[in-house]
Amino acid sequence: MVKFSVIIPVYNASGTLDKCLTSVLNQTTRDYEVIAVDDCSSDSSREIIKQYPVTLLTLEKNSGSGIARNQGANKAKGQILVFIDSDVIVGEDWLEKIEKDFREFDIDIVSGNYGASVGKSFIELFAFFELLLRRPSKQQFVSSFPSNNFAIKKENFKKLNGFPIE
Repeated sequence: MVKFSVIIPVYNASGTLDKCLTSVLNQTTRDYEVIAVDDCSSDSSREIIKQYPVTLLTLEKNSGSGIARNQGANKAKGQILVFIDSDVIVGEDWLEKIEKDFREFDIDIVSGNYGASVGKSFIELFAFFELLLRRPSKQQFVSSFPSNNFAIKKENFKKLNGFPIE
């Protein structure tokens, strides 16, 4: 059994998908699989995914990211499910850091940072600095978090019945 299953819901993501998949496939650890779940994209997302050594699942109808994530989790072989969005670019030690957190803190869920790099457009700069100013006042442990970058032990994901679908 692989350690990690990286699950990426995809919907019309042709503009960001190459960078996302390249970053995910460039990890320092090799004990992982990547599952991209296409949610009936009308752009070239499926063709882009097929160029990479990842598992492609295709939903029959546009159903939303929660259902796409759940479908990916159902096919996952990893002990830890790692979810990111198709516009996320991760560092090469991303999975290594996640593994370290699970090991050192004996936890069941980990949520990652957002906005570690600064883009060039006004909105990217605004989002980065807004998070930078707001983040120090946040607690270390929170009751909810965004699903664009987080990991959970598969057994716990199943106990929680996955993502809500409504």
